[in-house]
Amino acid sequence: MLKKLGKYEIIEEIGKGAMGHVYKAFDPLMGRYVALKTMSYSSQSDAEFKKRFFKEAQAPGRLHHENIVVIYELNEDQGVPFIAMEFLEGDDLFRLIQHRHIFTLQKIIDLIIQVCEGLHFAHSHGIIHRDIKPANIFLLTNGKVKIVDFGIAHISQSSLMTKTGMLLGTPSYMSPEQVKCETLAGSSDQFSLGVIMYELLTGRRPFDGETYTNIMYKILHENPRPLRDVYPACPSSLEKIVLKALDKSPENRFADLASLARRLRKLKDEFEQDMSMEPTIAVPRTRSEEQSIKIDLVNRYLKEGKFDQALRVLDKLRAQGESPEIIEALQEDIAEKKRKARIEELLTEGITFFDDDHYDLALECFNEALSVEPENTMALEWVRKTHQKEAEKRLNQTIEKYMQLGHTALQQEKLDEAKKLYSEALKLNPAARDLSVKLNDIQELIDRRERQAKAEQWTDQARVMLAEGQRDEARRYCRLAMDVMADYPPAAEMLDEIAAAEKEEVVGRALQEMEALYLRKEYDAALQVAGAAVEQVGVDSRLKKSTRQILAARRRKWLVPLLIFVTLVLAVVVVVVVRQTRSEPVPVPNGVLLLDIRPAVQILDLIDTGTREAILLPEQETPLRLALPTGRYRLRYQRQNLQDNPIVEEFAIDAGQTVAIRKTLPEFDVETVIESILSQEDSR
Repeated sequence: MLKKLGKYEIIEEIGKGAMGHVYKAFDPLMGRYVALKTMSYSSQSDAEFKKRFFKEAQAPGRLHHENIVVIYELNEDQGVPFIAMEFLEGDDLFRLIQHRHIFTLQKIIDLIIQVCEGLHFAHSHGIIHRDIKPANIFLLTNGKVKIVDFGIAHISQSSLMTKTGMLLGTPSYMSPEQVKCETLAGSSDQFSLGVIMYELLTGRRPFDGETYTNIMYKILHENPRPLRDVYPACPSSLEKIVLKALDKSPENRFADLASLARRLRKLKDEFEQDMSMEPTIAVPRTRSEEQSIKIDLVNRYLKEGKFDQALRVLDKLRAQGESPEIIEALQEDIAEKKRKARIEELLTEGITFFDDDHYDLALECFNEALSVEPENTMALEWVRKTHQKEAEKRLNQTIEKYMQLGHTALQQEKLDEAKKLYSEALKLNPAARDLSVKLNDIQELIDRRERQAKAEQWTDQARVMLAEGQRDEARRYCRLAMDVMADYPPAAEMLDEIAAAEKEEVVGRALQEMEALYLRKEYDAALQVAGAAVEQVGVDSRLKKSTRQILAARRRKWLVPLLIFVTLVLAVVVVVVVRQTRSEPVPVPNGVLLLDIRPAVQILDLIDTGTREAILLPEQETPLRLALPTGRYRLRYQRQNLQDNPIVEEFAIDAGQTVAIRKTLPEFDVETVIESILSQEDSR
């Protein structure tokens, strides 16, 4: 065995094929294991084989996809051509099928989807594999799929026939167009993949025979046995997909392998959403009818969630000598479904606890679900939601605690402490408007308390000044207190006290001065003192009483001269009236107005209401005799020397008629006149 090729140190041989050997080797420069595929000595002289060998590396070497094997190097050492490629840990489908490995529908669909993606990527780069078969599909231990052996892949559309007339490819997996040596497209790889799907589901190939000729004839002319005849548990939708990929005509297959992958993903989603379509074990009917019925019964119990019944049937299968692989696969499927059922139960219970605000119990359920399936996205999401809700709950509880403590501090009038507590609550929830309002109210109370303390300080200082007799300073300090706190009662009361004391002093001085002037009969000067005092301190009952006494004294002082004056005036009036009454009567053409009003009054005006013209009067005092034309008149007059309201008389005069207005007005009250005059003077 070779020890080294190029830089690679050969460790062991891991495979052997028609073209050469495959070794596990180590790359010391990169520090990784690689697979070295070599060309056998017997084939090195064959130019066609050598060309195919190098093409195997050239074709996938340009492709970088997670489902295609990685080619590191193509080289030749010691006359031996070799390909260094990614070392794969796992097994190919051919060996798994040979060892009767059992797949669930879900695993089969996931595997085929990965192959579709890798081949579609190669097709989009103009590369067709041409030899898709189980041996060229490698299943890694982590579940990933790798497509290998692009040995007869071709970029151009050449024939599959070699110069020697040999047909390249594995007969059972060839497409009809490949058998007929026609130009190939990606649909040829799709047909081959359809054959693999059929084989994985049923345990048999759709086109099989004893000779190559027999196989090729069936590929070209016969349809495979209905898939559900071989595997009754297969969903009808999956059967349609497989048969479409196996259609004889490329035009009737899927447009490309991306379309096939999309259909399979949709079907996989339906399996996960519908319990009645849960993936079951694909088991070919190569055993007794009774065993097949029991296997179908296990699958049915699994769909119905009756795991205990499924285990009892499995025990019977084991007792009947069913193969360990089938028993193990069924046990795995039962365990998988129990696991899913347990996860669903835990999620349901956890969501119920979550809705009831029991977040600790909900977390226990979700965490237990994650212990069963660490990557369960729903459980992870619910854990996130629960932690979030629990954090919100703790946050709200903390806020509530701060608010309760703040309320207690507020009741105890510990305003600074209450402010601090409510501020901490607001930091935890800045959007809480009620907390902001509460803080503003507390701040207003703190400000008011500070203003009250300052006002109290100024008021105390004012009280000291007042005790020392410094009223102006006391008043100034009281006003400072009122500026700080307008509604501070002690300061207002002290200002009232100062004002009352000052008023008392002003009134006292005024009364003393008024009394002195009264004794000297200087009544006007006394009244002026009273007026000045009232202007300074306002109305005072004592000033009012004193003023009345002074007015009465002043009236008595002027009463005698006034009476003499009034008597003389009355005498003159009487003389005038007597003279007028004794004068010759004046002939009147139409009518006569005779005014005899005593004591004499002053005529203001006489107006003809019809013409609105004023009548010219020869005299302005009564008694009076006037000749007037026929009509209606209005007369206004008032008592002499008195500024009272005029008296109005309306009357009518006809031709030859004498209208007499005779009145005696109330007696002239000298005392009343003097009181009125003095009142007017006082008001001025």
